[in-house]
Amino acid sequence: MLHDPDGHEIRFYSLEPHTGIDTDSPLVIDDAVASAQAKETLWLAAEAVPDGATGAAP
Repeated sequence: MLHDPDGHEIRFYSLEPHTGIDTDSPLVIDDAVASAQAKETLWLAAEAVPDGATGAAP
């Protein structure tokens, strides 16, 4: 949770489980948007409904 000087509060949520931070190997993200898009593409592919399936109950 972050607070800016005007008193606004920012919270970040994720669907991924939280893990500990490895202080010996800091996380470096050069392009946050590209990184997020790549992760989203992988997630969407994993969640895709197989061909021919409707997602409806039988």
